[in-house]
Amino acid sequence: MSTLTLYQFLTLPDSLVCTKCDGNLPLHFALKYGASLNVVQTLILANPKSLKDSDDSGKSCLEIFEDNKQKWDSEVEADAIFHVLKEGVQSVTFNADEVQPKIQEEKMASTPEVDVPQDKVSPDMMTTINDEGWKKAGLSIVVIGASGDLAKKKTYPSLLHLYDDSLLPEETVIWGFARSPMTHDDLRAKLRPFLEKTNCSPSVIDGFLSKCFYQKGKWYGDVDAFSDLNKQLTENEEKHSTLLEHNRLFYFAIPPNVFGETGVGIKQSCMGEKGWTRIIIEKPFGRDLQSCEEILATLSKHFSEDQLFRIDHYLGKEMVQNLLVLRFGNLMFEKLWDRYVPHVFA
Repeated sequence: MSTLTLYQFLTLPDSLVCTKCDGNLPLHFALKYGASLNVVQTLILANPKSLKDSDDSGKSCLEIFEDNKQKWDSEVEADAIFHVLKEGVQSVTFNADEVQPKIQEEKMASTPEVDVPQDKVSPDMMTTINDEGWKKAGLSIVVIGASGDLAKKKTYPSLLHLYDDSLLPEETVIWGFARSPMTHDDLRAKLRPFLEKTNCSPSVIDGFLSKCFYQKGKWYGDVDAFSDLNKQLTENEEKHSTLLEHNRLFYFAIPPNVFGETGVGIKQSCMGEKGWTRIIIEKPFGRDLQSCEEILATLSKHFSEDQLFRIDHYLGKEMVQNLLVLRFGNLMFEKLWDRYVPHVFA
């Protein structure tokens, strides 16, 4: 049986799923617009009585479905929804686990195997980007925790895609900082297998790796190691003295318990002088409220808010996954959505 998330129950209180808008329940709208089996299942479980209620034209849920059956691309999914509507809410638990894999298999089989090129930035957008100040400046990216899984599996591949799409300044260098003993070539060899899993060509990967370097520290707050790194960054910036700015970006791919000491080390010996210096920390921001407040207090002593960026890569994930539930389960969105929301991008 599929488990409804807490978000879905919060989004579908009785006052909403049992209230009609223009003579229609949320389930009626879901059937008219070809909602997925999961959405239909959720709405029925939230309000089982809606199966016996008719819409503004007097049609039953089954009749609404028959009138709009062509809106479902998957025959398996359409048959499952028909079974749910005909047999009642008890059949929902029967279909959930058995039907979903079949729906996925059907969609995979019906999708032609074609080589889809990686999305590229349009020429007009690229012209606009190239005119922006940050694109004309030098950029030093420092990945703190470069030897860890987050860095090699997520951070560096993401930077590779930016490089491939020409979304990094031309004079960009990427330094890894960690406690593991490695040379520049060791880091590149460690990253290569993960970069090769992307759609980027070997020549692009080679070009990207040529910009990657490594600095070892005894610990993440190692001031001496950051001083050595600062010398390396400054030497590179001096090679491109014609550029008006040289920015520095520190990405923390490390546990939250070392955020504070790392920030202090950067502040003491590795701040940029001819451009901005920014740090990015990623959740979790500590293990509880107290540790979170302590971490942020430490960082706030050394960095202003325009230097400190906090990101949550799962922020909004559940909402994105439940957009259809959000759409059909909230009557307040009924008329607003179709009129003012032409597209949804995630």
